[in-house]
Amino acid sequence: MKLKNLLSLILFVSAGTLLGALSMAQAGVVIVSQQVLSMPTAMQQTGKVYIDKDRMRVETSGGIADQIMIVRQDKGVMWVINPKTRTYTEMSKGDLHKVTDSLKNLSASQTKKSSFEIQPTTYKRIASGEKIGSWNCDKYEGSIQGQKNQDIWTTPPSNLGLDAGDVQNMKALGGFFKDMGRSSSNTASPFDIEAQDSPDHYSGIPVKSIFYSHGQQRIQNEVREVNKQNIDPALFELPPGAQKQAMPF
Repeated sequence: MKLKNLLSLILFVSAGTLLGALSMAQAGVVIVSQQVLSMPTAMQQTGKVYIDKDRMRVETSGGIADQIMIVRQDKGVMWVINPKTRTYTEMSKGDLHKVTDSLKNLSASQTKKSSFEIQPTTYKRIASGEKIGSWNCDKYEGSIQGQKNQDIWTTPPSNLGLDAGDVQNMKALGGFFKDMGRSSSNTASPFDIEAQDSPDHYSGIPVKSIFYSHGQQRIQNEVREVNKQNIDPALFELPPGAQKQAMPF
């Protein structure tokens, strides 16, 4: 997978760390976040997420390249758009399953554990009442088999202006995220609602996250704004004249 596509997937799963969808009668949700990547070299990018009913748009700027991703649950597809070249690629849930199956087959062919085998992250609350932006948060430490890989700061959905209807719609979008997140990285996803009921998981919506690899900080994401507003339906459509390209893997 091309690096710029990988970085967008990282933002989609981890930098969107407080995504909440909305109920049918409510306005859309718009989330602004900032992400600092330390791999392979330090760079900063911003993300803007629009969510309305069963669809979502993620805009990233800075970093390697500006990109747009649109998830359409009603169509069962995700589009990755290059606004500069006016080209896009399309990925279905079936495509995601093919990638996952390929990684599993690769892992099974090895005599030793492959790096593609995803081990579960467990979380432990280590602090409460810490302030991230204007939100009071709990801090969790995530680890894989005793090795620290994450710091997560979470706050209840109500602190972000999200209600029970928003959380239920987050579950509806969760299937797409689970397929993607479980096949690409082991990161905290706000769409993993059922898992948040586990004693080994975090509670609440992440508003800041730091991910580590081999003891070094690799990714930091922090939410700056969460707003409810009406969203133009055209934002969830392909731009006119965009040309489809083959998948990069």
